[in-house]
Order: sequence, then structure tokens, then C-alpha cells
Amino acid sequence: EIPPYRMPSARSVLAKAWYRVREFMVEAWPALIAGSVVLALLIAGVFAVFIQAVSALNDATEREVRANEVRAATFELEKLVLELESGLRGFAIAGERPFLRPWESAREALPESLMEFERIAGGTPAQQSRAGGIVTVTEQYVYEWSEPLLALARERPEVAATTLATQEGTAQTNDIRRRIDVFLAAENALADASARSANRQYERAIAVAIAGLVASM
Repeated sequence: EIPPYRMPSARSVLAKAWYRVREFMVEAWPALIAGSVVLALLIAGVFAVFIQAVSALNDATEREVRANEVRAATFELEKLVLELESGLRGFAIAGERPFLRPWESAREALPESLMEFERIAGGTPAQQSRAGGIVTVTEQYVYEWSEPLLALARERPEVAATTLATQEGTAQTNDIRRRIDVFLAAENALADASARSANRQYERAIAVAIAGLVASM
């Protein structure tokens, strides 16, 4: 004979429900909490590495922009030095005023070019030292050689046109250009190193993100 169905009392329903909830909390809740903490730490670590990689990429981009500005200022300075040499050489040999115009234009633009170059070139102490050396030898060339030789060419052109006079000026400008080449090589190396470091950090961030996604599954 089938016993009669009865509506369970509210007390028994609540007691059974509490027993189930308590069993869940005792057995499953700690595992859920631990898993949530581990997942949160994993996500935070991935996010931190990604932020670091983005920051490195931004730094590398800024470094490349700055390197381009430094290169432009350096090439402008080198161009002015070459115009000083060629203009003075032409005037000393030919003795005609039109040959002096490149020298006059370069001499007028040189002070501002030197200031801009020295201002922008000091990215590192070593580069700042190299830039200071370039500025120093350039000013020495102008004040101790180029301007005195120009005055001599105006008064005694036959003396200024000698091989010794013209070759000495070439030796000085060659030294300036050699220093500029060393400076530019170092600047390019710094920019390349910054880009490589940023790429490594970005690749590491991608690897960590993929590992984090796999671990969270």
C-alpha cells in the first residue's frame, strides 16, 4: 500500500537546504576561493607584463623619434662645416667673391646649429661628451683656422692659396667628420638597442598572456 503524500514542513526543508549549503561551503568554497585568488593573481601578472611591454614600446618609439631629430641636427651641422671648408677653399684659390658665399651663409647659420645640436644630443653622458667634443673642435676650426685664413686670403691671397694652408683645413674638417661618424654610430646603436629591448618585452608579454589563458582554462 502506497503511503499518503504529505507536504514537508518548512522546518525540514530549511534544515535540509542548510545542510546542503553548509556541505558546499565546507567542501567546495575553499577550492573556489583559492582558484579565484590564483586566477586574479595570474590576470594581474599578465596585465602588469603587458603594461610594461607597452611602456617599453612607447619608450622605443620616443627614442627613435629623438634619434631622428639628433640625426637631422647632426647632418645639418656636418653640412655647414663642409660649406665652410668648400667656400673658404674656393675663395682662397680663386680669390673671387662668389666662391665665398657658401662660407658666409654657413658661418651665419653655424652658432644656432651648434646650440641645437648640443641641446638635443645629450641623451646619455657618453653622447653628451662626444657632442661637446664636436662643438669644441668645430669652434676651434672656425675661430683658429677658418676666419684667420679668410682674413689672410683677403690680404695675401697667394699665401692663403698654398697647399699647406688648404690641406691643414681639410685635416681639421676630416677630424670633425670622423667625430660625427662616431657620434652617429653610437646614436644608432642606442636606438637599435632600445627597439630590440622593446621587442623582447613585447614578445615576452604575448607568451605570458598565452600561458595565462591556457592556465585559466
